Amino acid sequence: MSYKIKISCTSEKQLCYNGKKITKKNIIKSNLVPLIINTDYINTALILYKKTNNHFTNNYFITKTLEFICNKEISDIEF
Repeated sequence: MSYKIKISCTSEKQLCYNGKKITKKNIIKSNLVPLIINTDYINTALILYKKTNNHFTNNYFITKTLEFICNKEISDIEF
């Protein structure tokens, strides 16, 4: 069974780890890789970008979500 932890990170300041901003270009170099390797329950970490159009103003908004796919249910302390 898989469990998903989904964290909304739309604000630029929210998508940081250890004080470093995470972007599409530096995700591989970021500190998330050691975090995944050092836990036995995180299988995958994803940053999802979704572009949403506002039909009234013809502007768009990008939402970012950080998702962890875990192989077990984790406690509050592990989270």
